[in-house]
Amino acid sequence: MFLQHTSKKSHTILFVSSILFTVCLNTINTYVPSARVAISNNILTIFIPYISYYIGGYFLRDITLSSTKKVFVLFGFWIVLLFTLLLTDTTATSAINTGGRQFDSFNVLIMSILVFILFINNNFVKQKFSKPVVLFFIKIIAGSIFGIYLIHPYILILFNNYAHLNPGNIYSPMILFVFLKAIAVFTISFGIVAIGRKIPILNKIFGE
Repeated sequence: MFLQHTSKKSHTILFVSSILFTVCLNTINTYVPSARVAISNNILTIFIPYISYYIGGYFLRDITLSSTKKVFVLFGFWIVLLFTLLLTDTTATSAINTGGRQFDSFNVLIMSILVFILFINNNFVKQKFSKPVVLFFIKIIAGSIFGIYLIHPYILILFNNYAHLNPGNIYSPMILFVFLKAIAVFTISFGIVAIGRKIPILNKIFGE
């Protein structure tokens, strides 16, 4: 909605700036804990570190890869994943050891970008997503995606802090829990945004 009538150059500047901003926050919080920038503790700024992920999809959506380039991208993903495994102590609890596996670390950002590029260049995915029924639902969701992006961190807070549905309180298979929680958060966020798009002031934020 906000990027439709802007140039590719402005997309590039915004995308690179958002990545640098997110990585800088992670670096400060990981290696200089005494100067911690608690941007995620403020309800008005909690979404800011995620902006690079939101903008990334719009910026990278037109990238096409040949078979050879797909192999190189996949190889690059495994290299970054190996680096992440070596960087991260999976049993660590201190920030300096866990920073490498956080969503705002440079290596996780790179892995996410590479996976997204491979995903949109997968022939099976292209075939399935080109079906009229799928396109119909994509168009419905696409108009609300920015609002969902803004709302979902607060829904997660409600789940974790008030419903006590954070990973530490769950004993069921974690994969199943994460999957069901993601569906619940998305559905609730989508419902709130759908209502918000009918309200005159909120529809300027959530999309008309």
